Formats: sequence, structure tokens, C-alpha cells
Amino acid sequence: MYLKVKSAAIALLMFSVMTAFGQTELAGKWIIDIPQSDFGSLTPDQGAAKSIAITLAKDSVRFERDFVTSGLSIEVLPLSGDSVRRDLSRPGAKIIKTTSLKWDAKAGKLVVGAVYDMDDQAGKWQYTRTETYSVSKDGKTLTLDRVCVLPDRTETVKAVYTKAR
Repeated sequence: MYLKVKSAAIALLMFSVMTAFGQTELAGKWIIDIPQSDFGSLTPDQGAAKSIAITLAKDSVRFERDFVTSGLSIEVLPLSGDSVRRDLSRPGAKIIKTTSLKWDAKAGKLVVGAVYDMDDQAGKWQYTRTETYSVSKDGKTLTLDRVCVLPDRTETVKAVYTKAR
């Protein structure tokens, strides 16, 4: 019971801090701006969702990401910072994704960290992905900086989105 009360208190505090710092601007639908983005070694279709809808609640953040290649992905993460574990396995590959988010009040950014535990034809391995979301001062641009650390390389993407009307 204590942990539930503590998690709820942390979530309410994070929501209050995000609101106080104006980060309710994160909420809304965002459309990729390909010319302003840098996908590194990836194509735009591989590098970022074509749109992201972000919904803020008192205890969570909901991400709806629409990808050209794989379609719609929905993820709800608690503001308490508690990890969410999802089984993304498919035939021939066992994939467990553990995700959490934190609000970096000092930098004014939302940071989503994920660890992927893989078991596929290559054996057991792991990679990490960190996504940092920030909104421009005028509230019209969302920047997603993503760093993906794989066993043999690091991929970086800077995806720039404009707010849908």
C-alpha cells in the first residue's frame, strides 16, 4: 500500500512540475518535418514515426506513434518513473522491452529510456534506446533526440515535428 501511495504522490508531483514549467505543450499531435530532421544512417521511414500524438494525464503520458512501415504503436508510461515491461516477441524472436520515463525539470525535457532484451537467431543480446523530447519556446516544434546503443554500433536520430492544426 505504501508503494502505491508513494508512486501516486510522485506522479502527481511530476505532473505538477511539468504543468508549472509549461510542458503541457508536449500534448497534441505532431507531424514529422523530414527536411529539418537528421536520420543519421537510417531512412526517414526507419528513423522516426511519421506522427506522434502525446496525451498527458495526471499519472501517465500516452504516446501514439504512427510508423510508415509498422503502423500504429501505443505506449502508456507512468509519471511515477516506474518501469513498464512489454513482450514484443514475434515468431523467431523473443523481445522484452522495459521502459520508463523521467521529467528533467532543469533541462525542460521528457526522457524515455528503454532496454530491449533480445533472444533471436543471433542469440541473447541487449540494446538500449533513449529518447529525449523537448518543445520549442513558441510551442510549434517538438524535437526528439534518440540514441540507440546496439552491440556493434550507436545510432542517433534527431527528428523534428511540427504541431498539427
